[in-house]
Amino acid sequence: MQIVKLFNVLRHLGMRSPITIVHLVITMFRSGSNLMTLLEIAAVKYKHREAMTDDGQTVTYNQLLNLSRRKLRALNERVRDNDRVAFMCANHIDFVATVFAVSRLGADVYLLPSRLREPELQDLHEKQSFTLIVHDHTTAPTIAGVTVWNCENQLNETAPGRPSVGRKSSGRLVLFTGGTTGTPKSAAHSPSLFRFLDPFLDFISKLEIMNRERAYVATPLYHGYGIAVLILFLITGKPLYFTKRFDATTAGKLISDHRVDVMTVVPMIVQRLLDTCLPEQLTTLRCMASGGARLDDSVVRRTEKNARYGSLQFVWNFRNGAKLHATPKDLQESPGTIGRPIRGMRAVVMDGDKQQPVGSTGEIHIVNTWSSQSSTSGTGDVGWFDEHGRFYLLGRKDDLVIVGGVNVYPIELEQVLLQHEAIKAAAVIGASDDEYGERLIGFVEMADHTKNTVDDVHTFLEERLQTSKRPRQLISVDALPYTNVGKIDKKTLESQYKSSRFS
Repeated sequence: MQIVKLFNVLRHLGMRSPITIVHLVITMFRSGSNLMTLLEIAAVKYKHREAMTDDGQTVTYNQLLNLSRRKLRALNERVRDNDRVAFMCANHIDFVATVFAVSRLGADVYLLPSRLREPELQDLHEKQSFTLIVHDHTTAPTIAGVTVWNCENQLNETAPGRPSVGRKSSGRLVLFTGGTTGTPKSAAHSPSLFRFLDPFLDFISKLEIMNRERAYVATPLYHGYGIAVLILFLITGKPLYFTKRFDATTAGKLISDHRVDVMTVVPMIVQRLLDTCLPEQLTTLRCMASGGARLDDSVVRRTEKNARYGSLQFVWNFRNGAKLHATPKDLQESPGTIGRPIRGMRAVVMDGDKQQPVGSTGEIHIVNTWSSQSSTSGTGDVGWFDEHGRFYLLGRKDDLVIVGGVNVYPIELEQVLLQHEAIKAAAVIGASDDEYGERLIGFVEMADHTKNTVDDVHTFLEERLQTSKRPRQLISVDALPYTNVGKIDKKTLESQYKSSRFS
């Protein structure tokens, strides 16, 4: 059955010729099943075609393979099978080439948020025992007893031939959450060719990859959607564009100059593009693939009004690696949805050990066949699903705030706040309360030039929500803090609130 799926993927990718299949078999036999094997196959097929462009360089497929081989030689004496190699890098070609090299050496690849604070990195190291930390000029990690290696340092020029490394299969590919409620959590994947056939087929179909020409990965590559689009475009021979940091003005020029038609985004990026860019700069976009943070109704509606910028699609990544996908039709009909299970995955809602019916709330549990965790497991996300199989998120189990005995998820209040025309962004946290046990604290970023006040917002909420679901305190801020992946940083808000900054 898996062989049939493999040939189905090859058919979709236009790689079903006898020569391609023979080369695939030979390469896997010689090099093993790893990410660099995919690059070797792509380099044979696409050779001198443009592969990637970042802030400083453009490389062809052959050049990318040669660069990866040079990284491989440089790391060959440092990295062994089953080593744990952490990456703390911005998006650029040297980062990508080094990931391929480490995968070829059989080590586990840990893609960490590039702006981790030192205590967070130390905590992760204590749990994961990293053997090497790869960084770039944007970061300078230091952990006692752990070697660090700058992937942007100039390498000695050597012959570009194939390095003398035996056949090896990839270790795990481990992605991390943004850590908005604590230390980032990991989700391990086995980069097995067969394990990823289902999501590959799903993304190829739903993102219409074969009809796309150029992609801009605006989200960090450690973000699950970014790495997925990288692999998809690599094996389809289509050029990719990276920037080390997202800037809306720079992004608009890049999209226009290179006629980008696919872009990975988070809701914050969509908002900034619409706020900053000229309409004609974005007309080539056909698909904005969003993930990382939930799409608010207001973002979906605003994008619909500017349909010339292409359609929004959404992928929700659970912490155990499973994914839901919302199509443009899903978002148009139900803007609040996080989508349906992708191919190879089943999702159910559970209350304890009891499966819940349509419309009932509980913890979302998943079963998927392509992650290294193939058994049924809870995600920690609470939600429900409708009669069409679309899922909706209420929040994390640990987000629950109990106000005077009433269970409230902050997202319920956030959704209502965002219905107010004067509010650009909103976040809600829980705080201890002597009378009610806990209370809700709301933070709002008001629209420019609005005449509405916080008191006006309180009145708006009184007409729509019961007392227990309204904030005890509503605080207007100039700008809400965000993480690298575009989520509102509630950890920072909680810290600032506890330090009485907003009192």
